[in-house]
Amino acid sequence: MLDLTTTPFSRRGSYVAISRLPAMAERPAGIYLRSLRGPLVGHNLWQPIFHIQLVRDGEPVPFQESASPTALHLQSDGGQATVNTAALALTIAVLVHRRQPPTSMAP
Repeated sequence: MLDLTTTPFSRRGSYVAISRLPAMAERPAGIYLRSLRGPLVGHNLWQPIFHIQLVRDGEPVPFQESASPTALHLQSDGGQATVNTAALALTIAVLVHRRQPPTSMAP
């Protein structure tokens, strides 16, 4: 099992990763998709692109994450979400195609 505070969930050769980041003045602590390349969002060491949350009725819900080298699982009382390395590759393709960071992962 990976600890997302010390080991990012990513794919070999990827320019993005998913990590658990600490709180800072400009953002709350949590799970973030972040850039591994130069600054996309200011001059922040972590380069967060967006905050990943599970949402019910428009409100974030607490969840537990578990990660392996090939899959990231987010589990709450009301449901779950899974990101695998193939989905992360798709995220990379979307970022390259859009040439700008996405603002949400709404279905």
